[in-house]
Amino acid sequence: MSRQLLQHLLLSCLSLSLLPTCQAAATAPAVHTQATNGGVTRLGQRVTVQCRPLRPTDIVLVRLLRRPLTGGAEVEVFVSASGSRGALRPPWKSRRDATFSVKTASLSFNMTTADEGSYKCLALTLDGPSAGGRVQLLTAMTPAEPRLFVNGKQTLPMASKKSSAKRRIELVEGQAIMIRCNANVGKPPGSLSLLDLGRRAHLKGAVRTWTGPVTPGSKTMTVYSSVTHSVKIELGSHGAVYGCQLKPHPMFAHLNITYGVKSDPIRVLYTVRRIELQPYRDNYFHGDRIDCLAKGRPAPKIQWTRIRGAGPLQVNGSSLYLQPGAKVGYYAYTCSASNRVRGHYHRLLQSIGFHLHNRTIAAARTTAAPQPPAVGGPGVPTKVKHWVRSHHRGISVFLITFGVICGFALIAVVFAYLYSTAFSSSTAYGRLRDNPEDRLRFYGDNGRGNGGAYCDTSDEEEGSVSQPLNKAKDTSWIGTPL
Repeated sequence: MSRQLLQHLLLSCLSLSLLPTCQAAATAPAVHTQATNGGVTRLGQRVTVQCRPLRPTDIVLVRLLRRPLTGGAEVEVFVSASGSRGALRPPWKSRRDATFSVKTASLSFNMTTADEGSYKCLALTLDGPSAGGRVQLLTAMTPAEPRLFVNGKQTLPMASKKSSAKRRIELVEGQAIMIRCNANVGKPPGSLSLLDLGRRAHLKGAVRTWTGPVTPGSKTMTVYSSVTHSVKIELGSHGAVYGCQLKPHPMFAHLNITYGVKSDPIRVLYTVRRIELQPYRDNYFHGDRIDCLAKGRPAPKIQWTRIRGAGPLQVNGSSLYLQPGAKVGYYAYTCSASNRVRGHYHRLLQSIGFHLHNRTIAAARTTAAPQPPAVGGPGVPTKVKHWVRSHHRGISVFLITFGVICGFALIAVVFAYLYSTAFSSSTAYGRLRDNPEDRLRFYGDNGRGNGGAYCDTSDEEEGSVSQPLNKAKDTSWIGTPL
């Protein structure tokens, strides 16, 4: 009866009306694959792999498949039909530690390295086959020391401080290199990172993870990881040190371990690019020296060549020494700086023309030149000169202070004089104003054509007759009783 029902449902799925519904049911997972501790456990620890049904009424058959970590074809572990019948496949069938449950569609066993791999549950439903995803079984394994490669060459461990101080990685400016770090990151896998130890910065790179044997030919598998970073070498990269750090999984936190390795310092090579003569002048004297300075790595080779001159001059390394006794006159020399980087030869030239003079004659001319008179002048006693030299600072302060005081005194005298003049004028005016007999107003001509003037006091009433002041013409008032 069940077979006829299954055939009927399959035929129904072929019809146009039910085809979209059947396709949706077939794509939805009907079973879920799960394992103890997420699939990572220690050797000998009990682990359980289960195919948990998500739609129990639709499941007809459940299978558990395993694929080894090394790759290859999938192998059936067990099969369970409708939760009532099932079978365990070899080699788990002969293992005493293996426990198979048909009802829960699960298998329990003690973990070994041979059990590592990728497990997948596959369910056959009324709508067709349905996969339940994969889970990876791994045995816990501590990580190992990482290995660092700079431009394809592995960094060797430092045997001693003396030998490591001389080791360098020589690279050319502008060269693009690859920095790669490989490590057995353990199971479960830890985190691997590249570092620029000089700048204390993390370097971003491409990360690759794969599974392989711990040692060639070993059946014990582990997880490997690599980080690759590309960098272009510049002059600022000289002395740089790169490192690789491995932090184990938190499962190994109790071990309190952190692995790390660092590279040898980077030595950046570049061709000679600058040449300079110091000091650069038109006139030199016996005993002077001209240095030829150039930049490059390896250090440039300096060579002086005489173009013109009364005789050869002494060359001391990168310096041209104008030794005493050389002939006075005009000289012309060329300095060349050259180095070789990875088979490429490069050279720069710098020329100079100068006049060589005798320092003794020049010094005599300088001595014979007229000199300004000394401070103090001739005829001043020696004690006075010494006293002035030792107290010139105090004398200057005294003169400045005395000048300031005199200036303030002069200003005070001027203000006092102006104030006294203004006060006397205001006093006289006040006396005339306060005395009624002295308040007179003058009106000019009296209107008679004689140039007389009238005098009128402010105490007289309005309309009173004013008396003429011309006493020569009018003297009748003399002797008149008041």
